[in-house]
Amino acid sequence: MNIRTKFGRRLFEWGAGSVESPVLCVRLALLLCSFIPVVDSSAVMAADTKYDAAAISKEFLALDKVKFIDKQGKTVIPSRKCESVSAFHDGLARFRFVESSGEIMEGFIDKQGNWAIAPTSALRFESVRDFSEGLAAKPFLPSKDEPASTFVRFGYIDSSGKYVISPKVQRLSDFELRSSGECFKFSDGLALVRSDLIKSGGSSYPFQIYPEAAQYSYIDRTGKTVLNLSDDMEVIEPKPRLDDFPYPMAKVEEQSGLERECMGSSFSNGLALIKFKGKYGFLTKNGTWLASNLDDALPFSEGLAYVRRGKQAGFIDTKGNMVIRLPVQPETYPASFHDGLCRQRVKWSGGTGGPLSTSISFIDRKGSPAFKLNVCKDLNAFTGDFYCGLARVRCVDGKYGYINKSGVWKIAPQFENAEDFHEGISRVSTDDNHNLYIDENGRVVWNAGLRAGTLCSNGLIGVWTKK
Repeated sequence: MNIRTKFGRRLFEWGAGSVESPVLCVRLALLLCSFIPVVDSSAVMAADTKYDAAAISKEFLALDKVKFIDKQGKTVIPSRKCESVSAFHDGLARFRFVESSGEIMEGFIDKQGNWAIAPTSALRFESVRDFSEGLAAKPFLPSKDEPASTFVRFGYIDSSGKYVISPKVQRLSDFELRSSGECFKFSDGLALVRSDLIKSGGSSYPFQIYPEAAQYSYIDRTGKTVLNLSDDMEVIEPKPRLDDFPYPMAKVEEQSGLERECMGSSFSNGLALIKFKGKYGFLTKNGTWLASNLDDALPFSEGLAYVRRGKQAGFIDTKGNMVIRLPVQPETYPASFHDGLCRQRVKWSGGTGGPLSTSISFIDRKGSPAFKLNVCKDLNAFTGDFYCGLARVRCVDGKYGYINKSGVWKIAPQFENAEDFHEGISRVSTDDNHNLYIDENGRVVWNAGLRAGTLCSNGLIGVWTKK
């Protein structure tokens, strides 16, 4: 029995027991069964298939090659042996494999599958970042001939693999130096760089890092420092959004915090979110404050940013004007704008001693209600943001589906886990641990089996295969 039949049958059974209008419910069940897309059951293995641990491990390890397909499932880059692979960024993807000698090698391939940056020992690529705005942060590791006290420092390479921004080391004394201990991706033409204080620790410990003495600055694409941050400014270091399922099944309030961590203090719309003496603020590229002394804030997205100061909350534009005001009551937890809509969870009390009520709704860029989530009555329902015109929702028996901008199901709830759409493709998983790639109509583009591949990026998807 497929998901559509199960969903319709439950609605049918509920309607049959309804005192008000069983006929209406039955008709609605039939209508939903006819129009809501579901994954073709022939595209995946039966849900009741049982595996033991050994069989799962064997099948997983058998998927030891990677090929890249387009959004129609057609092979673009033939398969080859692979240890790990990233999604494409700026037309390049990190590719790691094992030589016949056992040595781990890593380099970058282009969209034709050719080596854009020739593979070398993976130790030389340890912690290399993905490309962004044509540059990637890469550690400069000491060679075997260098003394052990030489510390790893970061610089930036271009698409040919050459350093265009050399790792920086500043000697402070015979026992102290500052090194570019971490470099983050370029955004809005600037990159955040952390300078670590390193001291000699003697023969047992050649060097020691002092995190509390780290200094932060922003550099441009030439490596020139354009903005130094003072010691009383607290930077939010951006956390990379993994090619794995990016957001856990968290409530809106928790998701907002994750969104802030992913963007961090990188520049967006010409502004960077910084904490200053326990408060949030937005710093411009010339070092002036657009807004400060905020109790809460999220990074700019689509030209708007959520801010809260005391009981006043809303969204400001890039000039600092409050363009959307949120009510003090009921209590509102917004996210950021995506696809022109902002998701928010609203909580209000039923009066003194009354039960707490909650709902999920979306507002447009004018602050007007777009729609209220009515596809399910679960007050703890998970709802994602809109990407490619669709938002994922989990509420029916814990299954995920996708709604459109009218708030109705576009793809019926049927998945054990699901991602946001990216370039028209989403990764989902079924209750038998199979990973699928689907398009915006719910059509299966690729059955990835037990091993999920990369996100769809630059029009390509890296998938694991046996052949």
